[in-house]
Amino acid sequence: MTDKPLRVGMIGCGEWGRWHMDVMPHLPELRVRGYADINEAAAQSFLRKYGGDYATTDPQHVFDDPDIDFVMICTWHNTHRPLTVAAAAAGKHIFLEKPMALTLADCRAIGETVARAGVQMVLGYKFRFAPYVLRAREFLPRPLLTVGQIMDLRWADEGWFQDPVIGGGNVLSQGCHIFDLVCYLHGREPVRVAAAGGALTHPGNPLVDTLAASITFADGSIASAVAADAGPAPFTSKFFAQTFGIQKSATLSARCQSLTTADDGKVETCTINDLDDAGRASPEGMVQQLREFARCLRAGKPSAISVGPREGFRATALALAAIEAARTGQPQVVPKL
Repeated sequence: MTDKPLRVGMIGCGEWGRWHMDVMPHLPELRVRGYADINEAAAQSFLRKYGGDYATTDPQHVFDDPDIDFVMICTWHNTHRPLTVAAAAAGKHIFLEKPMALTLADCRAIGETVARAGVQMVLGYKFRFAPYVLRAREFLPRPLLTVGQIMDLRWADEGWFQDPVIGGGNVLSQGCHIFDLVCYLHGREPVRVAAAGGALTHPGNPLVDTLAASITFADGSIASAVAADAGPAPFTSKFFAQTFGIQKSATLSARCQSLTTADDGKVETCTINDLDDAGRASPEGMVQQLREFARCLRAGKPSAISVGPREGFRATALALAAIEAARTGQPQVVPKL
């Protein structure tokens, strides 16, 4: 690839697509060429607001466009498998929003298709690229105990995200963020999970919406993860994580925009105001992840901060295993890709 901006096709012109489009001014190495959405008005709205060459209701038009280098799939979760398979079949590299899919069968099919096609795919686990997450992992690369929490305001009962077939509910839909972050910070492979939980905030819905999980890793180290939509978390924020070693800890709060390290009595705190201009522009890692993906596509090799099909599968597998453990009361083995 040349040094010209990589040309992007945006599939899905809703809230998630908007978040990514809003950071594009920080990414001169990218240029969005086409937009696709089943809602033509949404696609046309993106074209008018963000610029580009065309809008369509047919994602295949974007996949078949020879002038597009990679696609960003930011659609409802049940569409991830067919859209990713179609994109890979057309030879397009793929940025896929989390979760990878709602079932392990779909996750495996996506991974197999991407491997056969020889294209690169990354999942939208932006926090791996957040400046303070990287510092926390450098400060304590092999923790003995990791704690993670994602606590949101109560989700609306009627939203598509609460549909078991389309969205999968908050524990899978966004809880996968905390499962991925815990695994990344911990630096080991999860092998077993026990959990408790149920439909506590949405009684009558078949989905588990409140979950507390205990994770065991291959070397015997442990982690806990909490995912729910039970209300505000003013002291920890929606996304919160801590790692502990012997006489050391790293605490990520304020949506991973603040880091407190403790080392044998010495405590230091850094906030968003202590980041450089680039860090303050994207403290949660969204710009950094897209920039790294562009670099990898030009270099023809994956990122050292790997968040490909294997990691995407692992986050979904861990979430689903924790949900099953909560439903059955029995610890579950974490499946492997």
